[in-house]
Amino acid sequence: MYEPSNNDKQLHGIIGINQLRLSGIIGILPFERHIEQDVLIDIKLKKDLKSCLHTGNLDESIDYVILAELCRCIMQEQKCLLLETLATQILMTSMERFNALWGWIRVSKPAALPNAQAAYVEFEQQCLISCGH
Repeated sequence: MYEPSNNDKQLHGIIGINQLRLSGIIGILPFERHIEQDVLIDIKLKKDLKSCLHTGNLDESIDYVILAELCRCIMQEQKCLLLETLATQILMTSMERFNALWGWIRVSKPAALPNAQAAYVEFEQQCLISCGH
């Protein structure tokens, strides 16, 4: 079994969530401001996970339960007009909360178009500050 050594400077891992279904107010049309709609969130965050491999401490990783709750809170509280706004708020808040080096998000709105599975936006972001690394 692999045991990280002190010679390993970093060990980057990606932790994410696929198809997190949330309901909330999203959209610019008048009826969308009063009726909750579903969105699906796919998110990935990259972080140096070397220390959590040594310690087994979840606080040194990305807790996907907390990540899902963060997504839910932003969806419920922000009541965004655009998917773009929701996606960037979730991504930037998540990257900051978990000190992530990189992040990617897709927010899909299944009911947006009658002849499509979903409409979606995607964003990708590198850490813009030192990130403590």
